[in-house]
Amino acid sequence: MMFAPAHGQEPAPHVIIRTMRSRAMTWWPQGPLLAVCVVAALLTPPTRSPDEQLRRRLLAQLQSDPATEHLPLAIAISSGVATVSGGIDGRSQQAQVLAIVGRTPGVMDVINDLTISDRVIAQKVRDAFRADPSLAPIPVTVTSVDGEVTLESTQTNDAQRRLLVQIASNVDGVVHVVDAMK
Repeated sequence: MMFAPAHGQEPAPHVIIRTMRSRAMTWWPQGPLLAVCVVAALLTPPTRSPDEQLRRRLLAQLQSDPATEHLPLAIAISSGVATVSGGIDGRSQQAQVLAIVGRTPGVMDVINDLTISDRVIAQKVRDAFRADPSLAPIPVTVTSVDGEVTLESTQTNDAQRRLLVQIASNVDGVVHVVDAMK
């Protein structure tokens, strides 16, 4: 059905498309068509960027691997470069995570922002001290912040302190050892 406004009158507000036929101007009501377009646009799922699709695939792969499924990891992707961050328990987990990410199609490069948990580092240092029979009976407080381990004790001599610092320095994840022992 076609509607044409009377001479000198404006078309109704719901009329938005004009077509030319011969010399006469014809107006078509577009309300129903516009409504269909709006509904279709609202129901169309948003498309995800290739980086977001890659990030979701990586997270799914990490969640499906028994060695990495429990790790609190974050993945950021920018132009195919994957930045992996989060806390891990050691170098073997780090190697596993980086291997999964690195072999995923679409990943161009990997930035490793993984850190070994301070709780794990401190426990590994305590375990290393207990494994040495000459150090096991010495009470040593071990704390770790960002891989920097602090050793505190009031019951050590110079030789024991040197040995404790040396053992702590060799533990996976230790970046620096602060000797606060007396």
